[in-house]
Amino acid sequence: MMWACYKGRTKAARLLIEKGADVNAYGNYSVTCLGWAAGRGHTEIVKNLLQRGAKVNTGDKYGTTPLIWAARKGYIEIVDMLLNTEAAVDACGMTSWTPLLVASAGNHVEVVKAILEHKPNVNALDKDGCSALTIACKEGFHEISVSLINHGAYININVRDQIEFVPRNSVILCSVVETKLVSI
Repeated sequence: MMWACYKGRTKAARLLIEKGADVNAYGNYSVTCLGWAAGRGHTEIVKNLLQRGAKVNTGDKYGTTPLIWAARKGYIEIVDMLLNTEAAVDACGMTSWTPLLVASAGNHVEVVKAILEHKPNVNALDKDGCSALTIACKEGFHEISVSLINHGAYININVRDQIEFVPRNSVILCSVVETKLVSI
């Protein structure tokens, strides 16, 4: 079952599920079938697993959930499916990254917008003290920055132990805020 989910073998996965394979099985690093399928973009397999009761919030040995995996890669259809089956929008994986943080870092605009509709903590911080807004500003992801600000992200930057980044981030953030104010 794990290999079918990992490799995207839709017919094999469907057959195994129909024959009673454990949809919550897990393998290396405790990644579940749903985790592999979600993180590799296998939409039909994710759909079949969810229909058969796969646990949507089971994380791997680092705490990374299927939603975090899908958000990291920008798989909007899978993200939508997971969010609509009560996936934990503020789940925290390795290095304290949430679905919103990984989607922001990947510049996955539609995924960020979908996650924001489910009211995540927009000010969650990773292990380095960076928020989704800090990351989006640092990378120059304007549309994501504006969306985060419009959903209540704090605009004061405080990057712990990274003082050399503050002036540059502040300049980028100022331009984002300025653009927002002009467009209102």
